[in-house]
Amino acid sequence: MKLGLKKGMAFLMFSEAVALITRLYEMGTLRVYNPVSRLQREFRLGYRSACLLARLLDTEGYWRRTIDLDGTHIAILAPIKNKT
Repeated sequence: MKLGLKKGMAFLMFSEAVALITRLYEMGTLRVYNPVSRLQREFRLGYRSACLLARLLDTEGYWRRTIDLDGTHIAILAPIKNKT
């Protein structure tokens, strides 16, 4: 299967996104508000690439995306996985 540019970009940024989540978790941040926008700003991605990257992070268990009571999109960070 040939990866498109957008899909390939999301996969390339995955390890950097995991490092970002690890850093945020270690700083005590348990929620990321507007996670797709955060990924766009942090890695200078387009909307579709950031959505795919957010979905990959959700699928791999690094965070769980949901919608807050006021309608704000949030990602709840999962505890850091052991590197052993």
